[in-house]
Amino acid sequence: MNSLFSAPAHDLRAAGKPCSVAPRDRFLFSTKPLLKYLALALALSAAPEAMAVDRYFDCVTGSVQTATCWSGNIKPGATDTAFIGYSSFASNVTAALASGSFTPQYEYIGYSGYNGTVNHSGGTSSSTSSTSFISIGEGAGLTGIYNLSGTGIVEGRSMYVGMYGTGIFNQTSGNVTAQQSMFVGTKLGSSGSYTLQSGTLTVGSLAGVYSVENIGSYGMGSFIQSGGTHTSYDILMGRYAGSSGSYNLSGGNLNIERTLLVGEYGIANFTHSAGTNQASDLLLMASQGGSGTYNLSGTANLITDYVAYGHTGGTNVFNQSGGTHNSAYEYLGYLGDSTYNQSGGTHTVSSTFVMGSYAGGTYNLRGGMLTVNAPTGISNGAGTSTLNIDGGTLTVGGGNGSIDVDNLYLGSAAGFTGSHILSGTGTFTASNEYIGNSGSGTFTQTGGTHTVTSTLAIAQNAGSSGTYNLQGGLLDASIIDIVNAGTATFNFTGGTLAVDQFTGNLVNNGGTLAPGNSPGTTNITGDYTQMAAGIFDVEIGGLLAGTEYDVLNVSGTASLDGTLNVSLFDLGSGLFAPQAGDSFDILTAEILSGSFSTLSYAALLDPNLSWQIDYLTDAIGTTDVVRLSVVSAVPVPGAVWLFGSGLLGLIGVARRKKK
Repeated sequence: MNSLFSAPAHDLRAAGKPCSVAPRDRFLFSTKPLLKYLALALALSAAPEAMAVDRYFDCVTGSVQTATCWSGNIKPGATDTAFIGYSSFASNVTAALASGSFTPQYEYIGYSGYNGTVNHSGGTSSSTSSTSFISIGEGAGLTGIYNLSGTGIVEGRSMYVGMYGTGIFNQTSGNVTAQQSMFVGTKLGSSGSYTLQSGTLTVGSLAGVYSVENIGSYGMGSFIQSGGTHTSYDILMGRYAGSSGSYNLSGGNLNIERTLLVGEYGIANFTHSAGTNQASDLLLMASQGGSGTYNLSGTANLITDYVAYGHTGGTNVFNQSGGTHNSAYEYLGYLGDSTYNQSGGTHTVSSTFVMGSYAGGTYNLRGGMLTVNAPTGISNGAGTSTLNIDGGTLTVGGGNGSIDVDNLYLGSAAGFTGSHILSGTGTFTASNEYIGNSGSGTFTQTGGTHTVTSTLAIAQNAGSSGTYNLQGGLLDASIIDIVNAGTATFNFTGGTLAVDQFTGNLVNNGGTLAPGNSPGTTNITGDYTQMAAGIFDVEIGGLLAGTEYDVLNVSGTASLDGTLNVSLFDLGSGLFAPQAGDSFDILTAEILSGSFSTLSYAALLDPNLSWQIDYLTDAIGTTDVVRLSVVSAVPVPGAVWLFGSGLLGLIGVARRKKK
C-alpha cells in the first residue's frame, strides 16, 4: 500500500543528515510514495511477538513488585515477559505499581481469556531492550486498562493500546515515553483510547531512529487530551481502510516535530477547542474513500509551518468556528478537492497561500478574519479555486496584496451577506465573479486593479442583492451583467472602467469610461448616462474602429455631459498621426441626447490641422453617431468666414426622437 505523501526534508533529518530540499519546495516532490517511510510504518504496525525471552510469568493479583503476584512466586526480570490477565486464571486481574522499578522486556495487559488492569501511581515501569513493548488490550474481545497517576513513570520502546481487543490508557499525571512508536487501535477489530489530563507523553525520543504514532491504524483509535504535554515525531490518524482515528484537544500542549496526518485511507477527525497544537506539517490528505476533518473552535491555538489539504478520492475539510490558526505555507486543493470553512476566529498565512493547487480548492469565509500576508497574496494554482465571501473580513497584504482565484462569490447562498473592499495598490483577479449570487453581496473598489477575465454578474439569482461601488482604481472586465434575477446596483463614481460588454443601464457620475482593450470596443446593452463629473476616454491609434481606436456602442439612449478626453496611441509603429479628412465614429447609440461639456483633445502633430466633433442623428440607418474628424486649420478670408458662420447658425445640428 502506497503512502499518500512524502516529505524528503524530514527523511534526511530523521537520518541525521542535512536537508537538501528547500523547505518551501517540499510539496513539489510529494506525489511519489515514500517507500522507506511506509516500510518502517508497516513494520511498526505489526503485532508484537515475544522474542527470545527467558521466562513467562502471569500476575494473579496485588503489587507487581511482590513475588506473590506472579506465578512461581518470581518477579519478572529484564529479559522476561509479564502477563496481566491470562487464561490460566479464572478471573479478571488487577495489578498495582506504587514504587520501585518494574522492568520486564514485554508486558501484556488483557492477553488471553480475561481482562487485565494496572494501577500505576508511583515508581517506574521500564525496559532498556530495543524490542521492548507494552501491549494493552492484546487479546480479541478482551479489555486491558492502564491507569497512570501520581509520580508514575512508563518507559519503553513501543506501546500498543488496543492490539486485537480494547485498550484503555488513562494518564492523570506522571510521565510516559515510547522511544520509537505508539499505536492506538492497532489491528482490525481493535479499539484503543488514550486519555491525557496532566503530565507528559513523549513518542519518538531516539535520535536517528524513525518513529511514528498511529491513532487508528487498522482499528478504532481515540486520543483525548485536556491537559499536559504530548510530544511526538509523526502522528498518523485513520491510516488504512476501515480504520478510524480521533483526537480531541481541549487543553494542554501538543507538539509534533514533523507531520500530523489527519486521514489517509480511513476516517479521521481532529477536534481542537482549547490548548495549543504546534505541528511542522499538517496534512488533511485522505484518499480513496477516506476522510480527514479538522475542527478548530473556542480558544484553540493551531500553529503550523506547512498545511496541505486534499488528495485524490478522499474528503478533506477544515472547519474553523473560533480559535487562532497561524501558518507559513498553505495549499488548498492539493492533490484532490478540499474545503476550508471559516465562520469565526482568525486565520493568518504569512508566506504562501495557494488555492486550487492541482485540484479543486474552496474557501468559505463566513465569519472571523482571514489575513494573508504572503508576498504573492492568494495565488491561483493549476486546479480550480473558489472563494466564497459570505461574512467575515479578508485582508491581503494590508489591503495592498494580490488575490487570484477562478471564482469569487459574495453572498453565495440565501441568508448570507458578503462584502469585500479593494483599495490601495491591491490586485484582484478572477475568471468569474458573482456579487450577490443567492444572498447579498457588496464589492467596493477605492483603488487597485480588479480584473475579471470572463463574467462579473451582479444579483445573479431570484431574491439576491448585489452592489458594486467603483470609486477608484481600475475595473477591467470582459462582461459585466447587472440585468439578473435579483436587485443589482452598479455605482460608478470614480476610478476607471474598461469593459467589453456591459448589460444594463450604466450611469457615469465621476468615473472614467475607457472602452475595451487599448484600443477596443465597449458594448452597452441598455442606456448610457454621463453626468457632469463623468469622463469618456478615447484612444486613437489608427483608422480601424474597435481595433485601432476606441468605440462605445450603446443599444439604447446615450445622454451626454461631462468630459471627452482624446489621446493618440502607439500601436507599435510610432505615435499615430491623423491626417486631414480622417474621421472616427467614437460613439454610436439608438438615440443621442446632450453633448460633452468639456473637450480635451490630443495635440495633432501637424499644426495646420484641428479636431472637429459632430453629433450626427441617423448617420447609419437609424443609428446616431458622435464623430471626430480632422480638418484643415488654414485661415479663410473674413467675408467668407462671416457667410459660413451665418449658414452654420441657420443649420445647427438637428436631432429627432425615435419612434
